[in-house]
This record gives sequence, C-alpha cells and structure tokens, in this order.
Amino acid sequence: MTEINPMLAQTAKEVPNPEDYIAELKYDGARAIPVFNHGFNLYNRRGIDITNRFPELHENNGLEAVLDGEIIIGEGSKKDFQLLQPRIHLQNELRIRMLAKRNPVNFVVFDVLEFRGEDVTKEPLEERKRLVVESVMQISRHNPQYKISAYADYNECIKVPDEYEGLMLKRKNSLYQSGRRSRDWLKLKTTKTIDCVILGYTKGEGRRSQQNMFGALVLGCYNGNQLNYVGKVGTGLSNAKIQRIKSMLIESGPHKGEEA
Repeated sequence: MTEINPMLAQTAKEVPNPEDYIAELKYDGARAIPVFNHGFNLYNRRGIDITNRFPELHENNGLEAVLDGEIIIGEGSKKDFQLLQPRIHLQNELRIRMLAKRNPVNFVVFDVLEFRGEDVTKEPLEERKRLVVESVMQISRHNPQYKISAYADYNECIKVPDEYEGLMLKRKNSLYQSGRRSRDWLKLKTTKTIDCVILGYTKGEGRRSQQNMFGALVLGCYNGNQLNYVGKVGTGLSNAKIQRIKSMLIESGPHKGEEA
C-alpha cells in the first residue's frame, strides 16, 4: 500500500499561468486519507488512524483504493468548521455517535493515490481526477457522505466568497508527490487575520489529555476598553508548541495552572 504521507501545497499570492492549473475550493475541514482494501481505515495527515472518530464514513463495498481529501461538515465553509472542530480529537464513543448523528460529516475526494491495487501517483492529475469520479461513484451508491471536489476555471474561482478558506490551484499534468510541499499545488488564502488576546485554554481530550496538553486556546478581542470572547482555536499547533504555550500561560497567568 502507498505510504500515508499526503502531498502538500505551497502558499502563493498569484498564479502566473492559471490556464496550466485546475482550480478548486479550499475547504475549511480536516485533511484525511481513506483506505479501502477489503475493509476501511481512515488516517489523518500525520498518519494517525482516526477511523473510530468518523463512523458515518465507514464503507466496505469492494473498492480497492487509497484516496485523498477533506473531512467537512455542510459545505466546508469557515462557519461549518466550528461544528467539525470538536470531533477532530474526540475519543469518547458515546459522544462520537451523538455528534455523528447530530452533525454528520461529508468527505470531499480530490485525489487518488492507489486504484484497484495499483499505485497511480505517477499518473498526471487529470487522469487521477477521472479516477476520483469513478471511485466516488462506486462509494456513493452505498454511502452518500462521499463527494467529488468541485472545480472550475481560475477566473470563476477567484470570485469565491470569503466564507471559504481560499483556493487550491493544481498543475494539470502534475504527479502526486507524497510528503512533499510542491509548487505544483498552490494555495491562495482569503483568510483574514486578527490580533487576539489569549484568555486561557480548555482541557485536552483523548491523546492530548493523556499527554497533559490543552485542547484549545480561548481567545478574546478588545472593542474599545471591553474585552470580548471571540472563540477557540486548537488546530495547526504541534505538540511541542502546545507544551511551550501552556508553560508560558501557566508561568505568566495570574492564577497559575487554572484552565478555562
């Protein structure tokens, strides 16, 4: 089986020759690799098995394939991601089943690494896109949670509203370069930044709890002299960075060791 080591994109502000690329929405979700091989396993981008966290994606229909895509809720907008976020590190089976029923996820497929037991990473992207369609058509007969990633020409995609994270531009003839960050895949982010105050952190769940790490940072912003809560963020941080931030918060906080 192809190593679970997804290809990564480089950030760009513009694309010199957009006609050489396929343009796709950049969904606000969680990258994952589903493996269909006389069974089903789901891995996150770091190769950790997360099969049990998303029971609504389980499927065994005879397909032999390794796919690449994004776990999303709804249409995969920034607002939808707030519903997905609590499930990313969740381990409690009862709560997993409850949230899967309340807000089921979809899986948007945008690439194929293996198909019918054959490594297809050396095939050009346009051929792999054909295999995406074939794979999803077979899966969706039994599981409608699987979708095909939508794409259009660049001039249409640059009009994407701000509720999405941005755009992905992928060179039409590019190969799948496992584990590499390549300019064959470019991400154009529409995300706006904001300076926030860290108010505290929430208690970690699952593996983060076992390693004494926080779950998410609690953030606030000033409106004049009033400090208002604006949300939580817990993704995009390495274990080492989480530990370092937690130590800094404990050392500098007025109530040492107190969690939000």
